[in-house]
Amino acid sequence: MAGEGIDSRAQVKAKRRRGKKRSVSDVEEDTLVRVPGFKAQHDSWPELEASLQEYMEATRQKIVIKEVINTARRNAELRAQVRFRGRPDSEIPLVPAEMYPYQRKYICTHSWSERERSTGKRTSHMLHRTECPFHMLAQVTKKCDGMWGITMKREVFWHNHVVSEDIYRSYSGIRQVSVDSPLMPGIDLLVDAQAGTQSVYDYIRKNSNHRVTMDDVGNMIRRMRNKGKFRSEK
Repeated sequence: MAGEGIDSRAQVKAKRRRGKKRSVSDVEEDTLVRVPGFKAQHDSWPELEASLQEYMEATRQKIVIKEVINTARRNAELRAQVRFRGRPDSEIPLVPAEMYPYQRKYICTHSWSERERSTGKRTSHMLHRTECPFHMLAQVTKKCDGMWGITMKREVFWHNHVVSEDIYRSYSGIRQVSVDSPLMPGIDLLVDAQAGTQSVYDYIRKNSNHRVTMDDVGNMIRRMRNKGKFRSEK
C-alpha cells in the first residue's frame, strides 16, 4: 500500500539558515516524513545496489548518488598520514582495488540545491527541490572477520516532502523503461515492426506499472532506431 510504513507524526519548527544545507533541525513549518531504515551491512557494491533498488521500490523513495570517493584516492590519503609514512603497503590498511569505489554519498532526489544545479550537475529541471535532509553514506570497511564489505553511516531517514506511490511513479528514472527491463524484447519487436509511439506506449502501460509519457516513449524509440542504424552501418 502506498506510503505504508511511513511515519509522518513528527513536526519540527526551527529557524531556517539561509545559504546552508537544510538538516532535520532546520526545517521550518514542514512535516517531516520518516521512512524505514536501510540495511546497514553489505558484502559488495552490486549487493548494495540490488538492495537499494528493492528499498526504493518498497518505500517509494528516489535515491541518487551525490558524491563518490574512489579507492585510489582513499589509499593515497592513508599513505600520506603521518602514522603510515615510510611504512610498506603491507603495514597500511589499504582498501583492496576490487572494492571500488571507496565511498558513495546517497541523497533524496529532492535534495539537490539550486547552487548544485548551477555547477552543472545533472538534475531534472522539472523536479521540485526542497533540499531534503535525507542522506546516507556507504563506505568500504574491514569487518571483524577480516573480510571487506560496505557499511552504511551517518543515515538520516527523514524527508521534508510528501512520499507517496503517485509521486514515486512520476520520477523520470522510475516511470521510464530501463534497457534491462523484461519489457524490452517486446518493445524491440514493436520498434522493428515500425509500430508507432501510441502502440509502444499502450504496450508499456498495459504490461507494467511504468507511467511513461508519450514524450518518454518517443524519445526511447528514436534512441533505439538510431542505435539500430549505427549497428547496420558497421
